Amino acid sequence: MKPPGRVLEHESTVYAACAVTFAIGLVFIFVRAPHPWGVEGFDHYHQLALTVASGRMFPTMDVPWGYAYFLAAFYRAFGDHPAIPLTAQVVLNAFVPLLVYRLATHWVDARTATLAALLTGVLSFNTVYASTQSSDAVCTVIFLAGVLAFVRATTSNRLPLYALAGLLFGLAPQFRPNLILVPGVLAVYALASRGGARQRLAGAAMLIACTGLALAPWTIRNYRLTRMLVPASVHSGVQLWYGTLQVGPYLHSRA
Repeated sequence: MKPPGRVLEHESTVYAACAVTFAIGLVFIFVRAPHPWGVEGFDHYHQLALTVASGRMFPTMDVPWGYAYFLAAFYRAFGDHPAIPLTAQVVLNAFVPLLVYRLATHWVDARTATLAALLTGVLSFNTVYASTQSSDAVCTVIFLAGVLAFVRATTSNRLPLYALAGLLFGLAPQFRPNLILVPGVLAVYALASRGGARQRLAGAAMLIACTGLALAPWTIRNYRLTRMLVPASVHSGVQLWYGTLQVGPYLHSRA
């Protein structure tokens, strides 16, 4: 029998972690989930998706459009069967350990990266959200793919990778609005990275331009309806508050 540490020396362990994530997600959908929401989740995405699937206009700016349209595509094709898009979510979520591994290998050794993937596969709370209609699971895959594309762009100075990262970072806030500031932060990081000044400037500009391109249709739609600049949702400020000022005297205040 191989020592436990030897398991971390094989990349196949990463794929095993993906399989474990997939299996856990299926159990949460079809047997029992540890959350209280049921398959229809929260934030009324089920109703919004049925509205869109029936051909009617997306009716709100309270939440962004991304996840509702994800669900609507399945409802349009297969009818009102929530287990089908949830299974698709679990499939997408199964790639998270692999994405974590690919990212981690840029900064740590392969054994540590494999351990990170294994822990993600077994313990990620994201797998809980994959079994209910919530935007978190799909958004995590988009976000991690964007970060991976960005990391590879900064190491290779390839503009197509900056473009891909920008498109993904423009799409991610349409699932979780609190990610709206990430492209700006990473553009500053790109400018401060090693390499020629022209290459760094071109990469940062490509990242921001492609992010803006991905955000533009929804932003224009909201402006035409309200004459307000709303690139994600009207709850974007609250979403940012969740991760910044929700401490100390602001813990119980949304002022």
